[in-house]
Amino acid sequence: MRKNPTAMAILAFTLATFFVQSAAAQTVTLNVGFVYASKPFTGFSAGGTITIARFLGTPYNRKVNSTSDLTVGNFTHGIPPTVIGHASIVFQYFPDDNHINIFPGTSHITTSWGTQTCRVYENRTCDCGTNANWQICTGVLPGYSDSLAALAAINRAQAISGLTAAGVRVTQDNVAAADLESVVPGISKAKKISSNPAAGAAGFVGLPGSK
Repeated sequence: MRKNPTAMAILAFTLATFFVQSAAAQTVTLNVGFVYASKPFTGFSAGGTITIARFLGTPYNRKVNSTSDLTVGNFTHGIPPTVIGHASIVFQYFPDDNHINIFPGTSHITTSWGTQTCRVYENRTCDCGTNANWQICTGVLPGYSDSLAALAAINRAQAISGLTAAGVRVTQDNVAAADLESVVPGISKAKKISSNPAAGAAGFVGLPGSK
């Protein structure tokens, strides 16, 4: 029997629509912050819940964020006092067979202090750009970036679990660096987290309450 291309396209569209609708009520919780204390910074537990449907429907390289930015910490003294953040999963969706490829090493947590932003990835790489103060890649907050990396890895596992439970096939195949850079600018510049607090001792220079 010859396959009708039009009928096949309609079937694929119908199936994709069905999967999106059936997944709408299913959710995944992504971690953003955790309890932490190292003067002058205090971290808070935080997380955002998103629907599985947000992963579906659009077939190109992209990411989903946990929620709008949440407060994940604050400084005893500082302007602004609060640090905000969100979690992200980077992937591509293939609607023809309801398949998602989550790119290895790309689950990350973004934190921002004022206009200064850092991204910490599940593979223990980190990018704080040229920030003057919020340089958590350097170990200025002992163990903080390592714990964010661990949370990002947990987020990947939770996303895979939620998607699989919703009937979505999940793979974890690599993609070209240029394709990743188009979704997460700066990811190619991420470096391994430093475990030497002295390397980042200047991170909070000038902030009242810091040592």
